[in-house]
Amino acid sequence: MRERPLSEARAVLGLAGPLAVSELGTVGMAIIDTLMVGRLGGGALAALGYGSALQLVALGLLAGTLAGVTPLVARARGAGDGRAPAHLTTANLWLAVLLSVPGVVALMFGGTLARWTGEPMLVSAGATTYLRALAPSVPASLLFVAGRTALDGIERPQSASVIMVCGLVTNAVAAAVLIPRYGLVGAGLATTIARSLMAAAMLYALTRARLIAARAARGESLPRVMLRIVRMGAPIGVHLALELGVFAVAATFAGWFGVATLAAWQVAMNAVQTAFVLALALGSAGAIRLGHALGAGDAMRARLAIRASFRITFGVAALCGLVFAAAPAGVARLYTADAVVLTAATPMFVLAALFTVVDQLQTCGVSLLYGAADTAAAAVIGLGGYWVVGLPLAWWFALGAGWGVSGLWVGLGTGMAMVFVVSAMRLHRCVPRASEGLALA
Repeated sequence: MRERPLSEARAVLGLAGPLAVSELGTVGMAIIDTLMVGRLGGGALAALGYGSALQLVALGLLAGTLAGVTPLVARARGAGDGRAPAHLTTANLWLAVLLSVPGVVALMFGGTLARWTGEPMLVSAGATTYLRALAPSVPASLLFVAGRTALDGIERPQSASVIMVCGLVTNAVAAAVLIPRYGLVGAGLATTIARSLMAAAMLYALTRARLIAARAARGESLPRVMLRIVRMGAPIGVHLALELGVFAVAATFAGWFGVATLAAWQVAMNAVQTAFVLALALGSAGAIRLGHALGAGDAMRARLAIRASFRITFGVAALCGLVFAAAPAGVARLYTADAVVLTAATPMFVLAALFTVVDQLQTCGVSLLYGAADTAAAAVIGLGGYWVVGLPLAWWFALGAGWGVSGLWVGLGTGMAMVFVVSAMRLHRCVPRASEGLALA
């Protein structure tokens, strides 16, 4: 009996490695841009941070919808349906094309929100410039996500990982050339170049893997297959938008304390987002293993996948927190040499050390709910934790109680802790019933 938990933990870790690399695309380009733009000064860094938060919300909603294909593919594979993955992947690619339209529009006009929320002119103007340069990358970004989420479902994330590494290298080279000359416009152009090449490589990889089909399965029309993906993925997209949106609003609050404080917030939050990728990979790996177990009607393997995912995530999160707490100034210096920003950012990392633990645990819990196909519950839990509990507390601690930007970390962290606890309770209740239902079907 001891061997099965260890075997499941190894399986989760084996999947999580390549997934961590491919998931890095969620924040990887933003991290590179932050490191490069940080050399231009606190004003440019603050504008980039605000613009990045807005584009992550827009892309999170759309990319999350496309992620609905992963549990569908995973369950089909667990049930032995060999044709379904290709049909689902094809529909997901067409869905990505359709979703690109609102994505481009959102980025073209996203900078207007900075002016409406009272951000300093330096921040609002810079964010507008960055987002408009980034807008052409939306179709390529969504096509890559559509292919990657399908490959994740069949436990073949290696191709996406290789493409992501090449994309990040391309982005770093392009950013090094373009940002010193063109500033925030160069950051957007560098990301657009990298994402376009990644999308082309992904389409080639899907063709080689025979995951692009000419017709839908079992006589279903393409729109019907797309609708199935949307029904599964829309709650995922809503949840991601809720989570990323609360950080965008928190960035607005941070901006009210000044440009230097917003830049420092961007530095600390970017470090947290980098650690977040590890939790996202572990949660996604656990979700895939959970989906396969549920598809096969194996309740014991489903529970083992959940336990292994939570335990490994806690260990990784604790290690990240120790790094933030032990070397806050060292981590901050990776992003900027601005003395004012460094002074503001360094104490934030003490709170970020605690925040990253609950953030990673709630990310793992929500990802496992995706694997259980309980995506609607994940969205409701996120709404309650992020917006009903976390954001009001963040506002009150920061402004009402006078804690300043430290209050943002405490309030949001409380909301994240709630999401973790409730998602774990939901998994405990729903996974055995899902397994039994599938076993009897």
